[in-house]
Amino acid sequence: THSVLRDLRIKVNQPTVVRLGSITEWAVAKKEINSIQAIKNSSSKLRMKQLFKEAGVISPQFWTREELLADNNLPKGPIIAKKIHGSRAEGMKKFDDKKELLAFVEKTKSGYIYEKFINYSREYRIHVSSMGRCFYTCRKMLKTDADNRWYRNDSNSVWIRSINPQFDMPKTWSIIVEDCIRAMNCIGLDIGACDVKVSKDGSHSILENVGVLVYSHSI
Repeated sequence: THSVLRDLRIKVNQPTVVRLGSITEWAVAKKEINSIQAIKNSSSKLRMKQLFKEAGVISPQFWTREELLADNNLPKGPIIAKKIHGSRAEGMKKFDDKKELLAFVEKTKSGYIYEKFINYSREYRIHVSSMGRCFYTCRKMLKTDADNRWYRNDSNSVWIRSINPQFDMPKTWSIIVEDCIRAMNCIGLDIGACDVKVSKDGSHSILENVGVLVYSHSI
């Protein structure tokens, strides 16, 4: 964390709390990086997606339970059920069949949002700061023996750093980073990371924004 703060030129010359997910109050802190409210915004997928929509962030279409049951014009293709307060694919489900989806929605009273599945070929985690730049990034690449291949996380992927030839930086990288910064700003974070899917032609969609930092297992 200290090396990241130095890289961001954030001077910590007084008692400071850096929040990477915690919402614990620290009365002695004179300075705060990532406020409690920002962490709450990023930890709720529903609140996050609402803020994305208000800010014009490019992100998959989503529905609440009530909206999904009332929508007679669902898009073609799969829809993902995500826990509002879940992480690392906990409880996440993919529905290709609309009848199965609606059956799940009807019996699941709360705790989920529903998101259009974006079938882009690449996924990146892009770390950005309030200084308006990307300071660290990795590409998530599926392991050859991965069983579930419709999402990417620690359990089924390796993390490729930008110095690795397989990183394959999109030509639209600067546009993607700008949208990640917009996403972080609308959440209220000072530093954070976006999970972004990118198509072969460079189109992108931000899946979520999280108040976490770098991963040590990247290669």
